[in-house]
Amino acid sequence: MRKALVALVVWLCLTAGLEASKPTTENGQWFKLKTGQSLSHVLQKARVSQVWLSRVMADNHILPQDIQHPPVGRRVLVKAEYQNAIPPPDVASLSQVILAYDQGDKVRKEQVATLRTDLNEARTQFTEARKEASIQREHVNQLVAQAADWEKKAKKSAAEAESMIPGRALLVWVVTAAILGLLLGGAGSWYWQERRIVQMQGELTGCITIPNGLGARYFEQEVVFPLDSYQRDPALTGTLSRAAPLVALYKCPLCPENRIKSENVVQHIRGHEARQAAEARQEV
Repeated sequence: MRKALVALVVWLCLTAGLEASKPTTENGQWFKLKTGQSLSHVLQKARVSQVWLSRVMADNHILPQDIQHPPVGRRVLVKAEYQNAIPPPDVASLSQVILAYDQGDKVRKEQVATLRTDLNEARTQFTEARKEASIQREHVNQLVAQAADWEKKAKKSAAEAESMIPGRALLVWVVTAAILGLLLGGAGSWYWQERRIVQMQGELTGCITIPNGLGARYFEQEVVFPLDSYQRDPALTGTLSRAAPLVALYKCPLCPENRIKSENVVQHIRGHEARQAAEARQEV
């Protein structure tokens, strides 16, 4: 299509050239092309329809390749007969083809400019992404090197730990045995100390010391006051601190009383005997 268009325009130019060689008295307007102006601007300024474009090109010997960028300063003649006139069908058809090609060429150029802009932006983004990828790759390499260094240190520490396991195991056993010995010794000492306190309290109160309790005579029978609990006696130190000595408390087998000191056991049992004797006399 483009070849046919070029051939047709060339033919019109040749025919216009032949006609221009003849003497003519036709009047018209001369226009001087300025920077950025095209033939369409000239036709608009001359108030001539765009369908006369092909004839104006032929009159002024303008080739199709110059339609977009005609030479600046060139003079263009627009004949007066073109104003308010209808061109022949072949001139109008060819003008429409040239205008369509010109418009399409402009659209293509705009699209090419847009594509170039997008390409430049894509190149910029690609360059930035490549730089970022390079930075991340360097960071990953540093992490890998650091991980390898840590792995070496871990293996070295594991080897040292394996070589020290026998000595450490023996040390652990020795420390554990020492701690257990101290705990057992302390528990045994506390137990025997408490037993000694109970025994001494029984001896001082006249009661019979038995395991975990005191024995006392109730009439002709022997009753046992079992050990109930311990408490610290503030009367001996004037304070409830841990420095106060422990005092054993016993539970009466004849009544609900369960906080009886060892020195009060005999007195408590005698009270039961007195009440029992009083009840017997009342019955008689």
